[in-house]
This record gives sequence, structure tokens and C-alpha cells, in this order.
Amino acid sequence: MKKYLIVCTLIFVLFFTGIGLKISQNHESLLQSQIIDGKNIKYNSYVQEDKIIVNTYKGEEETFITGVNIGLGKPGYYPGDIGINKQEYLRWFLQISEMNVNFIRVYTLQSPDFYDALFEFNRYAKAPLYLIQGAYVNEELVAKEKDMWNKNVYTDFNTEVKNVIDAVHGNANIKAIKGHASGVYNKDVSAYVISYLLGIEFDGETVTTTNANNTDKSSFKGEYLYTKAGSKPFEVMLASIGDFAVGYETKNYSSQKMIAFSNWPTSDPLEHPNEPEEMNNMDGFDVEKIGSTDKFVSGMYASYHIYPYYPDFLNYEDQMQFIDKSMMTASEYKELKNSNPYRQYLVRLNQHHITPVVIAEFGVPTSRGVTHEDLSRGYNQGGISEAKQGEMIISMLGDIKSAGLNGGIIFAWQDEWFKRTWNTMEQNTAEGRIRWHDVQTSEENFGLLAFDPVMRPYSKDPLIVENDTQLYTTYDEEYLWVKIVKDGIDINKEKLQILIDTKKDKGIEFILNLDGKNNTRIQVESNYDPFAFLFSKQIDTKTDKEYSNINLRLRNKIYLPQDDILVEPSYYETGKLVYGNKEGDFYQTGNSIEIKIPWLTLNVSDPSTKSVLGNLNGLFSSFVAGSELPSVKIDGISLGLKLGSNQKNEDVKFAEFTWDSWEAPKYEERLKDSYYYIKNALNNKAKGE
Repeated sequence: MKKYLIVCTLIFVLFFTGIGLKISQNHESLLQSQIIDGKNIKYNSYVQEDKIIVNTYKGEEETFITGVNIGLGKPGYYPGDIGINKQEYLRWFLQISEMNVNFIRVYTLQSPDFYDALFEFNRYAKAPLYLIQGAYVNEELVAKEKDMWNKNVYTDFNTEVKNVIDAVHGNANIKAIKGHASGVYNKDVSAYVISYLLGIEFDGETVTTTNANNTDKSSFKGEYLYTKAGSKPFEVMLASIGDFAVGYETKNYSSQKMIAFSNWPTSDPLEHPNEPEEMNNMDGFDVEKIGSTDKFVSGMYASYHIYPYYPDFLNYEDQMQFIDKSMMTASEYKELKNSNPYRQYLVRLNQHHITPVVIAEFGVPTSRGVTHEDLSRGYNQGGISEAKQGEMIISMLGDIKSAGLNGGIIFAWQDEWFKRTWNTMEQNTAEGRIRWHDVQTSEENFGLLAFDPVMRPYSKDPLIVENDTQLYTTYDEEYLWVKIVKDGIDINKEKLQILIDTKKDKGIEFILNLDGKNNTRIQVESNYDPFAFLFSKQIDTKTDKEYSNINLRLRNKIYLPQDDILVEPSYYETGKLVYGNKEGDFYQTGNSIEIKIPWLTLNVSDPSTKSVLGNLNGLFSSFVAGSELPSVKIDGISLGLKLGSNQKNEDVKFAEFTWDSWEAPKYEERLKDSYYYIKNALNNKAKGE
């Protein structure tokens, strides 16, 4: 075993150096220094007017940041469980580096394993992975108080800032608190940290309430940061937190990093006269209201999370009406006008800011389900293939660069099973999300790295035999799998129904209609349809039909103030199955047709505990939007095979399919097609092709 470990270590060193055994890289060469108040202050990056300068092993370089966000989630773990280990991080860092990305961003304090891995990786890497270190603030506390000057909220924010600074300098012993990283931090990775990105996606209500509750806090003058005339209490709070961060690191570690504050379109400093949501028209904040003194050598930049499909103003507001023509040539203006709302909005942001601007989140998910639509280019939140995900990410990165911004950080490195999204969250259980992968929920599927469930083998004997047709079943953490076997079967001619009884309450809840490549769909019993239940205030969902198509909500009815029009609600049929081998829902191979049915389309709220949605009748008056619909436990699912249209449902013979509950999901890591597309595209850019 010892020989094996020695060989592995030698391979690691040989690989990263590229030229054989040699001493590790001198990370001190990434630093330069400046005398401030008699102290030699070290830094590895700084803002120069509208540029970001980063020190490399080759010297100073003006840098367009190309990065990727790494979350804390992996299957079977909530973020607060801190489940990712050092070996996984080392593997991921290598894959990220090979993708020609040299910046990673994390949102909060990570485990000691993360910093140990980064230290070890960068010791031998030809070019380091630079870290943009986030400092979170407790979202539950913020949601409760809605006031960033609240003593508990402000103290929590300050403590997080202190902890991350101590941790990256390898000088922290953080006590265990449920839901937070903790342990002994003894690896100094500060030479690779170029920035602290402070805060969360603050909603409009929090910004507005903070401003309203603290009118006495109208200015701030710190040693490193200060506010300018016209600043609001929320901006004063940011300046105060930022000044503490710079001061704490300067005084304790003789070091400085660039500072940025997390923002998104909901709280941007611009006007959006056609935005329909009240929350998105509340107070925003502007980092241009915060200035820095000569004692802060690294400087500040602006940071935003921006996607092409939300908020609604990106679909319904003409961004060109706000563009200052005097800041560009006639040809540049014409090109911008002919581009897309996403790029136009980015240019608008860039024209507003004097400081550099980095888009710290952008991307599209590969979920089967769709949550929002991009009406301009179809860069939707979901319903995107892996190949298209890669193309769209590179396209948006081009938008970011063409808009004159200073970087883009892809969201995200890995899929995160614990996530939820607004149009599916009522239909699954919060407690069970980490144990299965909901392909209908877009937020779970932004990653370039997938965690593919391990499909259990089909049973040797068919579940159902009906005449010359056999039906087999199995499952994994994503799907109920069904295989139809018949000599001479033809997907273009075969018509049959699979009847599905999940609740065993004298009814057939679902019917899968196999009807060729373009007309195969699952339908739900109309009184067991969560879409009809949840969307009934938006559209008339009443029907006399026994079974309904399975739909997903996309958008409620909205009023566009500037246009003075109502836009009807939007939804689409998600129960229609897509034919295709790799990313489709069903496919024929030889004498068999294999169908994978997403658990959520069968109202399975948690397959790991065999939980399904209960009866929806009688819930309407007491149900609170956004809360979970009640679930019930089942032993299994009964299926029946109906081969002819003349056969009555009650004459169909059913057989029960059951499966084992699980605590730990079975999965394998896989780099998506998008990873390889991005890798090749960035490699070609690096070569100047």
C-alpha cells in the first residue's frame, strides 16, 4: 500500500509540473507589496481604473476573469453537511484547470479540506487556480429581520467575514455550528485569493426595509472605504462591512484583496419602467456610492448575477432606450441594437459603472423541466441539452466580453440535488431532495459535472406478460424505467397504454400513451393534477375530462407598466415525451422500447421513501402557496398493460412494482458534453483561433 501511495504522489508531481520532478511553485512570486502606514502590505491583484490587474508567475497581467462557481452540494448531503472531501476537490480542480478556467468562486467558508486541496493543487500547477472567496450572511436571519443593520444580522455578517479571512490565511480554529463549515484551518492559500465577494442576492424588500429603518445612517467614513454624497443606509452598511474586511486583513496579515458586493438585477441601481414584479422595482443599491482611500491599494469592482431569462424586464423592456450613444461609435451602436437584450443590459450596466464589472453568475441548466423562458434566443432556464448548454455559455461569455465587462463566472461546476425552484417546489419534500435527482427542477441541473444515478438492473422475469408483449420495470434516483419487449415491435406503428396506479385508492392516476415518436405522453387523473390545483388562480383549470395533460407553470399573469398591457400566464406540456437515445425520454433498440418516466411527473414527491402526493381535493382553502403539498407513503406502484383501444381499464390486469427505499443515493460523476465544448472553445480562444 505504501508503494502505491508513493507512486501516486510521484504521478501527481510529474503531471502538474509537466517537466518532471522539481520544487513547488513559489506562491510568493504572485505577490507584490506597498508600504502603508509603515507596514509592508502584500497584494496579488488590483483595480486600475476600469481594468483588473492580476499577478501571475509571468508578472502583472490585465485580466478578463473566466471562472466557475463551486457550490457545497453533492448527492446525499445538504450544503451545511459539508460532504465534499479533499480527494474530490483535487479531482475537480484538475478538471477545471484542464477546461482552461483559472478562477474559482465559492460563496462562503468552506471545509478545511477545500483549502488543503487548493494549497496542494496550486503548489505544483503550472498556473494557479485563483480563488474568489465569498462571505455569506445567514439568509434565514435576513429573511426574518429584513434589515441589514439589525444587530444580529450585522454581527453575523461581520463574523463570517472575519472567519473567511482567518481561514484563507491558515489561521483559524472554528467551532462546529450546525450548517456551517468548521475545523482547523492551517493552510495559507491567501496568495491565490484575489478577492472577497461579500453578501448574498439581497432582495428588494431587504434593501428597502434597511433604508427605511435606518435613516440616521446616511454616511460612513472609514480608514479604507467611505460613502459618497447621496448614499443610502444599505450602501452605508456595505461600506462599513467592506472597511472592516480590508482593515482586519491589513492589520492582522499585512495583506489586501479586492472587494466586491454580491448583486443581481432585482437590486441593481438602474430604472426598469416595464418590470412587472413589485419586488424588482423596490430599492436597489449602487457600489459607485462607495469610494476607497489611498490606504486600500487593491480596490473595488462591481459584481452581478445575471441570467438571460429573469427578471421579466429582460424579455419585455427595450434596453436600447437607455443606452448612451455618445459612449460608442455608430457601428458599435448598430451592432448592439441588432444583438440581444442580455448583451444590451450588460452594456447598460457597464455604462453606469466607473469601476470594473464582473458577472459572478451566468448559465443555463440542463434540466428536463423548464422554469423561465428567454423570449429572445431561447436561452431558457431548463429544457436545454448538454451540448446546447456549452454553446450558450460560450455565447453569453462572448456577450459579457463584448459589453466591455471584466469577467464571467459560470454557474455552476456541479449539479446540486438539494436545490428547489418555484414551479416544482410544492410537489417534492424538502427533507428528501438530497437523496434523489429531480430532472424537472431546473435549479438542480446547472452544473457542468453531473452525478448520474446508477440504474438498478431489470428483473430477469417480466412484470407483465400480455399476449406477445412483455413489460419490465426498474428504477434509479431520477426515473421509473419501463421496457416494452415484443418481436417485430415498431415505434412508428405500436400503440398501447401503460396504466399506472400509485395511491391504490380505487383509481388509475396516470396513463402513458405510447403513440409514435411525436405523440407519446403521460396524462394525469384530472382531480390529481397539481398544475390545475396550483395554477387555478391564474387560468381556468376546470375540465370535464377524466385525464389531463401534465403541464408546468412558466409565469403568472403580469402587467407591464410602461406598455400598459396585461400578459397572459404561460405554461407548457411537460408530460409529452421526447424521442431520443441519450437525452430523450424513450427510444427503440431492436425488439424493445425503453421509457424513462421522471418521478415528479408521477407525483412521486420522494422516491427514496416511497412518498407520493396525497389527495388534492379539499386542500384549496387552506393551502399556502410555496408550501409542500401533503404526501403519503406507498408500498409500490401498480402497472397495467392495455394493448387495444377496445379493452376497458377495469379489465386490465395489474402487477405491483416495488423498490427498496434508500438513504445513500448511488451515483457516478460524469463531465457533461458542455464541459468538453467549453474546454475546446476556451482552448481555441487561448490559441487565438
